[in-house]
Amino acid sequence: MRTRKPGFHWGSVELAAAFAVGGSVLAVTAAAFVKNLHIARYAEAMNGLAAIGVGSASYAEAHYGAFPASAPLTPAVPPRGDGHDPGDAPELWRHTTWLALGFQPVPDGEPHRFAFGYDNRGTSFLGHAHQDRDHNGVSSSFEQGGRWTGVGVVLDSHVTSERELE
Repeated sequence: MRTRKPGFHWGSVELAAAFAVGGSVLAVTAAAFVKNLHIARYAEAMNGLAAIGVGSASYAEAHYGAFPASAPLTPAVPPRGDGHDPGDAPELWRHTTWLALGFQPVPDGEPHRFAFGYDNRGTSFLGHAHQDRDHNGVSSSFEQGGRWTGVGVVLDSHVTSERELE
């Protein structure tokens, strides 16, 4: 007669339940990872546009509702890929508008993923960020604006994007 050794033995029901629980945990974890990866790709643009908004409000309040002059896209060509470039020359961000706004997207010499521009529209401004992630010459873009109300600056309630998943 065969006797069972003491210990735990997996039955088919328990094994199926373990796989189901493990698969559910993996699915939730993978979805959260993909969402965080997506957010991280655009964090530089969102943080940069927020800094441009804060800088614009401070400047306008100190200059009676005037915004700084427009600034060209910096760098002139949107970075391609995932920010593995060697970084910009420090003088690139020394344009008078970037200095007036106190804006630089990353510290000197660090690689970045986006080019930034600034448009003065009289009583309003528009900051924008661009990237060519897949090297096809088509950029994704993000914009944040604001306007002078006579007593202060009101920023747009949200950032707009075009070809976000480009």
